Amino acid sequence: MPCEKTFFASVYFDNIIYTFGGYDAYDKVQLRTCEYYNVAKDEWHNSEVLNASGKVAFQLHKDRS
Repeated sequence: MPCEKTFFASVYFDNIIYTFGGYDAYDKVQLRTCEYYNVAKDEWHNSEVLNASGKVAFQLHKDRS
């Protein structure tokens, strides 16, 4: 995990583990971030901020063809 944190929510979807929010492990401040782990590639990533308000917006869906 790129950022050590505690008390966060997580979900597993389509071979990716997403973590949401929580608290910084050292400063104990609330986080408004999302990180995700690609199980197949063994890689962690930080989600990008997707809107002008500075909050991270999440969408967990797949387009169906």
